[in-house]
Amino acid sequence: MPKVVKNSLTAADVQAIAEKLDQLEEKPRPLSTREIINMLKPKVAALRAKGYSFDEIAAELTKNGIKISGLSLKSYTGAKKPVRKPVDKKSTAPDQSEDKSPEPPAGDNMTPKKNIS
Repeated sequence: MPKVVKNSLTAADVQAIAEKLDQLEEKPRPLSTREIINMLKPKVAALRAKGYSFDEIAAELTKNGIKISGLSLKSYTGAKKPVRKPVDKKSTAPDQSEDKSPEPPAGDNMTPKKNIS
C-alpha cells in the first residue's frame, strides 16, 4: 500500500504562497464569438448601411479568423425581421362558406364505377 505523504507546511509558508498567488497577473482568456460580434456591432451596422449582406460580412470575418455564419451574425447583432403588413384575407382568398362545389356522397371512395352493359 502506498505511503501517504502529509504536507509539512507552516502557516507562514501558506501565507507566503498566498502572497505569490496574489502577484500573478490576470491571464487573458479567449473571447467568445458572441463577445467579439458585440464589440464589432458598430462596424457591422456601418457595413450593412453600405449595402453589405450578413453573409458577405460573415465571409469577411471568417477570412480574418472569426468563424461565423451570416445567420448567426444576424442573430448576434439583434437584427430584426422586417415587419410585414397584415394581409386582408377577404381580398386574397375566396370565402369558404360560399363554396358551391358539391360534396361527394358519404362512403364514396373516389374509385370510378364500372359501366355494366
